[in-house]
Amino acid sequence: MIFIPETLPLSNLLVKFRLQHSHVAIALDEFGGTSGIITLEDIVEEVVGEILDEFDREVPPFEKISEGLIRVRGDVILEELEQHFDLVFEDSLEAISIGGYIMSKLGSIPQPNEKIYSKGITFTVEEVDGHSINSVLIQLPNK
Repeated sequence: MIFIPETLPLSNLLVKFRLQHSHVAIALDEFGGTSGIITLEDIVEEVVGEILDEFDREVPPFEKISEGLIRVRGDVILEELEQHFDLVFEDSLEAISIGGYIMSKLGSIPQPNEKIYSKGITFTVEEVDGHSINSVLIQLPNK
């Protein structure tokens, strides 16, 4: 394990990683306490964007469960839902994502299975992680 001062320049850290054949370092503050962990993957992702590896599970933004029922990630942008499913979020109250939309309508952080209704559509919170909505079930009206 490599221990580094939290002020170590990135270029020096990359050299240490290469010389010590390591991909993980523990950053220490000025008092010797741990201030964080940094990995080579963290550095590369900051430069080139998210990298999926064997431990990352890719969750699609939305998936059709059955006719008229869609599972949506909580971070999906409302505009994307409007385009793909011919929905209109006129009353979005400045929300950008479906998770934000639901929280703004409820006025609180929801629990799993809480529902809101809008224009014949049922939005059911499926999964919550801390203060954010991970997934939502959207039941579209019958056509």
